[in-house]
Parts: sequence; structure tokens; C-alpha cells
Amino acid sequence: MINVCAVGILIATCALALVLSIMTGFEQATYKKMQSIYPDLMIDSNGQSFDESSLEDFFKENHTGIAAYATQNITQALMTYEDNTDSPTMIIMRGIDPAQESHVSNIESKIIHPSGAKLEELLDQDSIIIGSKLAENLNLEIDDTAYILYTTNKQSSLHVKFKQYPVIIRGLFTTGIEDFDASLLYCNQKLSARLFPETGITHIHIKLQDKNQETAVCNHLKQKLNAPIYSWKDLYPTLLSALKLEKWAMFLILILIVCVASMNIISLIFMYVTQKQKDIIILLCMGMTRKKIRQIFLCISMLIAIPSATAGLTLAWIVGTLLQYFPCIKLPDNIYDTQYLPIQLELPIFCAILVITIIISLLASLYATRNIDRIKMVELLKTH
Repeated sequence: MINVCAVGILIATCALALVLSIMTGFEQATYKKMQSIYPDLMIDSNGQSFDESSLEDFFKENHTGIAAYATQNITQALMTYEDNTDSPTMIIMRGIDPAQESHVSNIESKIIHPSGAKLEELLDQDSIIIGSKLAENLNLEIDDTAYILYTTNKQSSLHVKFKQYPVIIRGLFTTGIEDFDASLLYCNQKLSARLFPETGITHIHIKLQDKNQETAVCNHLKQKLNAPIYSWKDLYPTLLSALKLEKWAMFLILILIVCVASMNIISLIFMYVTQKQKDIIILLCMGMTRKKIRQIFLCISMLIAIPSATAGLTLAWIVGTLLQYFPCIKLPDNIYDTQYLPIQLELPIFCAILVITIIISLLASLYATRNIDRIKMVELLKTH
């Protein structure tokens, strides 16, 4: 019976720790994927434009918690190619400073062709990089020439005249988010300013020194700037809620396995109390209190629960470490930011599982030891 209890708790804690570590790994992979497009914080000009000359002075004065910043000019246009008979494709143009952008986002690491290329090498005056899905839809390849159709006519009219500007495809990137890969284009700010001279800087992207200071830095900047400030988490509240709900739902389901394993302790203690009634009576006659006897049985249950839970968590840590260094479970493509099953081992989670397991086992033992109070010493002495 002791072996059954020990193995049950070991398996339950191991499964709980592994599943929570995997769920945390998926959560971190999702965060990493989103941050390939979005920085830690974004400042929107709210339809206006920022004064680029004053930005450098502003961030020098308000640099606390900010590691780097980058300016962007985000506009919309159409893209087509020579001899295209279909309708042009709507695109989102992001005019960036390549040197700045590499410090606030990891879009550079998402460039799949040419592999390992730098933004500064790819984005000159008339060169662009586009999403792999957009290149596939337009049948474009590296060094092909595409045409950006744009208009500067801001007056409301039923007739809009588009201008055409040729650009050269210098690179392809894949973020893993199909909507972005099918419509996003990065170009140099000089090209964006040439096509849309009246737009100016529309967004400022910020890299934080410590992600835990996100709220504090955001509140500080809101006091200094009269502009909306938000993070990518504010754009996807439903996604974050779903990830947290899924994680807690799995935790609550798997904690039931620990409860079921702890039920074996109740059976074990009941059996011990029944079989050891003679010994309990002798101890009571010698002056030992029922409270002390209950403590003996509680020690027995803890000597089962604590080593079993520790062994289960140790096994989960070993398996998780092996999966980190030797990934072997492959995931479907273009879903997560990793090819293999992600797993994130966090010591606080393991400690929390150990404490919860001990508490559940302790409660089960306290319930089982109530039978000691029901032992009628006088009647048992008469029969024995």
C-alpha cells in the first residue's frame, strides 16, 4: 500500500510539473512570436506626426528603463508587378531606420533569405524586404522588381490617381503570423519619406531594459507625452486571456490527479489505525495522548508524500532538461515560433507544486486520523 501511494504521488506530481512547464513554454513561444513584430512599448502619433529632431533630446531626458527606441513611418499602399493582370495587393509599409530597428525588435532574425543578412545591408534607398507569403502571392523572388502604387491626394473624391514607384526585393522574412507575412513590407525611411512626404514619423517603438518595468515606464511616458502608449499585449487581450485560462484549466484538472493519489493515503492510514488498535491502546494506557498518536500517523504520511513528490518533480526536471537540450517532438510549421515542443522550467512552479502536494496529503492524513478519536479503549480492553 505504501508503494501504491508513493508511485501515485510521484506520477501525479511529475505529470503536473511537465504539463505546466510545457504550457509555460507555449506561452513564452507565443510571446516571442508576437515580439518579432511588436516591440515592448509603442507610441502612436494619433494621426499626427512626431518631431524627429526633438525625439532624441526627449529620450535623453527620459531614459530611465528604456534600452533603445526606433521611429517608424507606417502607411498603406498597393503593390503589383510587371505584366500583372490581377488587382494590386494591399500592403502595409513600415518605413524604418535599419540601425535603430535592430535594437528594438527581432525582425532581423526572421529574415529567411538571404539568411543571416542585416537590415542595414538590405534596405537602401529603393530596396525593400517583404513577407514570404506576400512574395508567394505575387510570384516574386529576390532581386525582382515590384511596383508600389501610392497616392498623396488627401481630398475626398470618387477618382483617385495613383503614382507608380519601382522597388527591388532584397529579402524575405517569415514572422509565423500569416496576416503579416501576406501584407507587410519594410523599407528605408528615406523611401517612405519620398513617397509620403507629408506623413512624417507616425510611431515610436521602445525596447525596455527590464520587461517587469513595463507599467512604470508606460505611466511615466504618458505623463510626458500627449499620445497613446501601449504594448502588444494591449492589442491581443483575448489571446493572453486564452493562454492564461488554458494554463489554469490544465493546472486544475491535473491537480485532481494529485488529489486522487492522496486518497490512497487515507486508505493507508485507515488500514494502519485498524491494524494497530492494540498498540494504540497500549500507548494510551501508558499515558500517550491521542494528539501524539495522530502526529505519528501524520509523520508516516509525510514520509510517503514528501519523498514521492520530490522524486516526481526531480524526474520532471530531468525530462524537461532533456527535451530542452535534445528536442525530439516536432510541431506543425507556422503555428509557434519553434519547430519543437517548447518547455520552460521554472523553479517557483516546481516549489508551488511541492507545497500543494504536501498540503493535500496533510489534509488527507488529518481526515484519516479522525478514526483514532473513535477508538473505544474500554471496550477493546474488555475484548482483549
